Amino acid sequence: MRILACLLVLLGAASFPPSVFATDQVNLKDGTVLMGKLGGLAEGKLTFEASFGGSLSIPWAEVTGLQSDGVVSFLLQDGTQLKGNPKVVEGAQQVHGAPAGVVPLTLANVKSLSLDAPPVEAPAAPPLTGSEPTPAEERWSGRAELGLNGQTGNKERFDVRAGVDLNRKAEDWRLNLYVKGQYAETNSEQSANEVLGGTRAEWDISERTYVFGKLDLEHDEFEDLDVRATATTGLGHFFVKREKLELKGWLGAGYEHETFKKDPEPVPEDLPTPTTLEESIRQILLITRQNETITTTTDEVVAEAGYSYQQELRKNFRLKHGITYYPSVDDPFEQYRVTADTSMEFPVGKEPDWSVRAGVRNEFDAAPQEDVDKLDTTYYLNLGYNF
Repeated sequence: MRILACLLVLLGAASFPPSVFATDQVNLKDGTVLMGKLGGLAEGKLTFEASFGGSLSIPWAEVTGLQSDGVVSFLLQDGTQLKGNPKVVEGAQQVHGAPAGVVPLTLANVKSLSLDAPPVEAPAAPPLTGSEPTPAEERWSGRAELGLNGQTGNKERFDVRAGVDLNRKAEDWRLNLYVKGQYAETNSEQSANEVLGGTRAEWDISERTYVFGKLDLEHDEFEDLDVRATATTGLGHFFVKREKLELKGWLGAGYEHETFKKDPEPVPEDLPTPTTLEESIRQILLITRQNETITTTTDEVVAEAGYSYQQELRKNFRLKHGITYYPSVDDPFEQYRVTADTSMEFPVGKEPDWSVRAGVRNEFDAAPQEDVDKLDTTYYLNLGYNF
């Protein structure tokens, strides 16, 4: 009887398709969880052998998660190839065992996948003699944006804002380069002229902790600021690091150089007739110096503390917020600057590369130059292209 029972069990197992014993899992938008065996992804369709029998063709846009104990090869839209075990950890899609260890994966960026060899692409052109090929995990991305505002009639106004962000991510480091500016005229008179630019690099020393170095440059004609250069370095930490949610903070110190240039007061046309030699000398000096620019330079050691938060609320809907505090080491409670930027980005139509970014940027200087307000607020609404 025991032998007969064992034979029945073996015969019953043999009657089921192999997909019954597969460990692959597919999560769908409507909450459905399918168990079975992954096939491949091509032309936006994922083939899947379901455990209940039958082959399915699932639209890739409906897939929200993949899990498999087998090795899966992914080909991304930018040509990057990843190979490892897909896992869903705390709601975030990851690839385990890739060259970088654990790599976050955005399913919308996947072009094709296979359980066999990585998808074959046209061979890349060989590198120039003496140069090294770029690693597949290193890639550039960025955004260029432009905003215009104009008015005619009782008031003539022209306002333009533009900016470019470049980002490069690799296995254990990140690089950002940026430049942005604003120029405005009101009734043919200049009312804004500001340029910002800089770079920031981060190197991971653990899964969530990193060191950073950055340089920020600023020019603002209406604050009499000819140039402000701030170079800092320090430590940062990711408190939350997921595919669609990121929260990090940092602390550092560095050096800041400022140069202010201010035009002298114009010479009054109705100068009184000097009655003494001293008054004559003062008037002569005033007239001879009327074209001389007054230059003020400051150099000091500063600290830096800040945090950055960004989240993808829905597909291509992103919220970003960040605050950075720059206190003077000599007098942190009386001499400091605070910058804050909050923005919302949403797509234009069905094209994911084009989007509109609306936001507000605040800059507070506790010890500004004479006749300059402490708080400077900028509102913006820019059309941008993500690449």
